[in-house]
Amino acid sequence: MRLNLNSMPFVLTKKDHKRALEADAHSARWVSLQEVEPGQKARVQKLPSQPALCRRLREMGFCEYAEVKILSKSGAMLCLVCHSKVCLSRRLAESVFVEPAGA
Repeated sequence: MRLNLNSMPFVLTKKDHKRALEADAHSARWVSLQEVEPGQKARVQKLPSQPALCRRLREMGFCEYAEVKILSKSGAMLCLVCHSKVCLSRRLAESVFVEPAGA
């Protein structure tokens, strides 16, 4: 099965983004993956998106509690996850909530 990410309305609105963060007591330390700076590590905490998109992110290695290192943020985001380099669009990175390693 091929997943066409361009046709999926997966981007969270600001209201949905805030609601998803407030839904969990631990979420005070969570940020979207897009907010993590290059060179920093973070741990995936939540994937509040459509089920098909969440499944695809997990297949690529973005499982809950997986460690992610941001390599580059020029255009798309280049990440190191599960010993593989994976590129995500900034819009998609907004829907992945992480806890920065320093927190």
